[in-house]
Amino acid sequence: EIFRRVDSLQLHAPFDQKERDLAEKRSKCHDTGRKEEKLATRLRQFLNVLVGVSVGFAAVAVRFGCQMLGNWRQKVLLNLLAGRDSWNLQFGEVLLIAMSMTGGFAMLATVAVVMVPASTGSGIPGVLAFLNGCDLRAALRGQVLLAKMFGTILAVGGGLALGPEGPMVHIGAIVGMVMCRRCLAPCLKRLGPFSRTVEEELSRQPLRYHVQAAVMGAGAGIAAAFNA
Repeated sequence: EIFRRVDSLQLHAPFDQKERDLAEKRSKCHDTGRKEEKLATRLRQFLNVLVGVSVGFAAVAVRFGCQMLGNWRQKVLLNLLAGRDSWNLQFGEVLLIAMSMTGGFAMLATVAVVMVPASTGSGIPGVLAFLNGCDLRAALRGQVLLAKMFGTILAVGGGLALGPEGPMVHIGAIVGMVMCRRCLAPCLKRLGPFSRTVEEELSRQPLRYHVQAAVMGAGAGIAAAFNA
């Protein structure tokens, strides 16, 4: 009986040690996983704030541009109507001038679309396609953002029968992608070893954060378009 007990202890001792080593490794993996999840959560929260504030500034710029262009166009037409006797203009001629101004702004917006075809339309179908797995990151670039904002200001402020709500979804998604790809990642590289773990997390799953930035930007664009 004593020999059997000693033999059993000698037989199971290596397995007990392996089990303890495995349990220790498992505990370390769990701790590492929890730390990575906390880091990813904080990074997502910071990205949400950054994207939301950036989309707000973009929406203010679009709104301001539309209002300035619309007010200027309205002021010119009212001056023409008020002084049409001195200008020797009829009401139909003033109306024709108004239509020509709107057509001119529409042509300028068309030039922006021709130069950057990805900025055509509202952009909502492209954003939805990207969020559903299609690789349309080329339609979420900074060049598309400038063309989209320029075309929206010209079209809305120029008097066309449309609003900025649809394009703001696309603009918000682009701002989110630009903030994630062009601003957040380079800033992390300049912060030194303190941000190395954050940079590794961002580079380990880039598409995850790109999609989240696009979603956050599109949602912020909708909210900003309706003056939230």
